[in-house]
Amino acid sequence: MLLGHLFGSANGPEGMRFTRGSDVVAFVLFPIGTIIGLALAYWRPMAGGAIAAGSVLVLLVLRPALLPTAVGVMALPGLLHVAVAWMRRRAVR
Repeated sequence: MLLGHLFGSANGPEGMRFTRGSDVVAFVLFPIGTIIGLALAYWRPMAGGAIAAGSVLVLLVLRPALLPTAVGVMALPGLLHVAVAWMRRRAVR
């Protein structure tokens, strides 16, 4: 779906284009950073969850116009991975 959105004709004949550097940073933070973080969270829940949640939170800091939307909810899986890893680490002690 992402490739179709970027290269397809849904957004005109040339697809979606990044017009500013902030668009590229936002793209790297949200779908790329979140997917990498959640994939890593299967092996390292603390690190992967921190990457996933951190990507979304940094995106919200850089683009506060997204705050009223549901983008902040996308940080929840990463935060849950961090919370579970923290509770497991605390239970071992």
